[in-house]
Amino acid sequence: MSKGLEHQSKTLGAAFLTLFVFTVAVTMALACLVPPAVEPASAPPDEFSAARAFEHLNVIAREPHPTGSSANARVRDYLTQQLQGLGLEPQVQRTGITSLLEIYPGPYGAGVVENVVARLKGSASTGVVLLMAHYDSVSAGPGATDDGSGVVTLLETLRALKSGSRLLNDVIFLFTDGEELGSVGAQGFVNEHPWAKEVSVIWNVDSGGSCGPAGFDVPNAWALQQFKKVIPRPLTSSIGTELAKLAPFGASDDRLVFDSSKLRIAGSGYSGCRPRYHTAKDDIENIDLRSVQHLGVYALAVVRDWGNLNLSQIPAVPSSVFFIVPGRILSYPVALVRLVTLLVIMFFLIVLIVGFKRAKLSLRGLGIGILLWSASALLCAALTPLLWWALKLLHLVNYSYSSAYNAETYTLGFLALTIATTLVSYVFFGKKTNADNLAMGGLFWGLVLAILSGWFAPGVSFLFDWPLGLGLFSLALSFRSTPSQTLAHICRPLCAVPGVYFFTLLIAHMTITLEGDPLLSLVAIVVLTVILLAFLSPQLDTIVTPGRWRLPIAVAVVGVGLFVLGALHSSYDSKHPRLDTIAYWLDADTGKASWISLDEHPDSWTSQFLTGQTESDKLGILVSPGDKILKSEAPSLPLPAPQITLLEDRSGATDRLLRLRLTSARVPVTLWVSIHNATILQATIDGKKAPSKMVEPRDKLWGFYYAAPPPQGVELAIWFNPSERPQITLTDQTNGLPDIQGFHSKPRTQDVMPLDYVPAFDSTVLVSTTLTLP
Repeated sequence: MSKGLEHQSKTLGAAFLTLFVFTVAVTMALACLVPPAVEPASAPPDEFSAARAFEHLNVIAREPHPTGSSANARVRDYLTQQLQGLGLEPQVQRTGITSLLEIYPGPYGAGVVENVVARLKGSASTGVVLLMAHYDSVSAGPGATDDGSGVVTLLETLRALKSGSRLLNDVIFLFTDGEELGSVGAQGFVNEHPWAKEVSVIWNVDSGGSCGPAGFDVPNAWALQQFKKVIPRPLTSSIGTELAKLAPFGASDDRLVFDSSKLRIAGSGYSGCRPRYHTAKDDIENIDLRSVQHLGVYALAVVRDWGNLNLSQIPAVPSSVFFIVPGRILSYPVALVRLVTLLVIMFFLIVLIVGFKRAKLSLRGLGIGILLWSASALLCAALTPLLWWALKLLHLVNYSYSSAYNAETYTLGFLALTIATTLVSYVFFGKKTNADNLAMGGLFWGLVLAILSGWFAPGVSFLFDWPLGLGLFSLALSFRSTPSQTLAHICRPLCAVPGVYFFTLLIAHMTITLEGDPLLSLVAIVVLTVILLAFLSPQLDTIVTPGRWRLPIAVAVVGVGLFVLGALHSSYDSKHPRLDTIAYWLDADTGKASWISLDEHPDSWTSQFLTGQTESDKLGILVSPGDKILKSEAPSLPLPAPQITLLEDRSGATDRLLRLRLTSARVPVTLWVSIHNATILQATIDGKKAPSKMVEPRDKLWGFYYAAPPPQGVELAIWFNPSERPQITLTDQTNGLPDIQGFHSKPRTQDVMPLDYVPAFDSTVLVSTTLTLP
């Protein structure tokens, strides 16, 4: 064989070996995102079986069951019957309560809720484990995932616990009502139930999708220490813990009402298939039972562990950086992070000096390498919003409540085009300097990220430290005075494994849990992809050199194909229905009625209501000042107005008190209260504290909604500045559209479904009255 052919053969061999190792690392990462197989109903009785849990889900998620509805009462009764059948003595805690979660901008939720609580006694309890899920759903969907999956996880976990040996500690099973109102039921438990004071540790189960792996958060190092011992198939990392510090609040569920400074609070959930969240498609036909199995595997393992610990003496444990390898959690103390970062800095400087001494690196070449990666990241980050806006402008994105149906496909397209663009840049800049300079330029930016994370976000540092250290090692192999090509060809791909594994796991998880308008997530995913390629820069020359332009062109073709696929699936149909809303609104003070919708444009269903002159407006009756609506005239019906009765009006030196009774003769499912032109200093609802934080301080707007109000109405007391003149609007809401003589509306077609609004807005009758006080 000639030397040229031999060299070409070795080059191709190295490229194929590198791509094979990359593929194995990607496969390892993606395998972590596959939920476990469903255990059948015939599984041993002391094990969790999602098949057994599904029998409960068939009953619980039969129909939407929001707080206060007859369907929710049916679920409540079913839960009490099941708990009794398992030998417990359930309680129904009924209370009228207001959400105190002022971290939300409002409107604030309130209502009459009915928590279901039961206690599994331990043999010699040292503390109490609280296992919690909410059983109410939104009005638009049956809540198979949110949170029927959590409810059945608790029931099946309880059955498995009863089938095994008795635990040391007591376990409280809490099925909360009113979570969708702002954790109102959980607030009622914390404020009013005597058992709440006994709780030591909490495990909450709540999800927001209908498929995908279940992840869990680690609130403190003690919990991590325990989870490492007992949780199989873990999905977690300290990245989530670090990001929670940046968010205005960590969790967005019932855990928020508990005091995290005194309790150990954790939870699990899954968020794949995000477009089904809070919609009619969150039903038993669309749920993946493997995800429920994953929830159960976690819950049963954690409760059995906590249930046999000495909870009276929970030790203080130093914080850790942690991540998963398949089937295990690895960790090391946060105290070591800066030391690791310093070692990586020293290693970088050593490799840099050796590279210059042996003429492998040059200042000009290194500058070109640094420019390559910074330019690639900026270019891809800039093009992503332009391309996404173009897709939306062309109506090629089909939105659901919480995401877009084709968002995942487009995300994969963005990933492919990012890789192709970066590889094109690599080939172009490679003509101006050697591969070592390009690699060192990529690792330079890795060093910057390692330093920033090591000092300011230690929970994220592992994502950069280990790929950087191994990338430097693989680059150093080519700087040896007598380099071994065989050693380099074997070691270089292996050194890339941590980087490929960590970043693939993170990017893939972000892709399957895209939420809302995914633009920010898309930009983050694109930048993370460029960072990964920068860490892989020592290996890129191996896979790019054999074909030069072939690989970037091939990846670009894949990317374009994915965009075409996403565009072809951008229509709405029975599997991907469009969201719309319509409601009848009567202003009882003027007698004027309107059809109103939260949609941007009338569609095939709402156009039968929004006829004639349709105008855009803002709706202030539902407390949120930014609610843009479509409105058209509707026939005025003789509906009784809700009543605002003044019980007390007292002025002091610094404030003015108003006590009002809010009632309705229409037996409403919800009362909306909106107060304009007053700065609320303090408020109570039926004598219980309510949030006083303004919904919109600039507009002097405050308000709340009350689900399932009692027949006698609700008593509201507000304290505000005595110089202000408040305007109080009360709106009562009943379900169903009105019967109008001569008008027969057509039912929705299968390609549309109601939009979720907190609480329900669609297919309702709203009647408002306004009181302006002197």
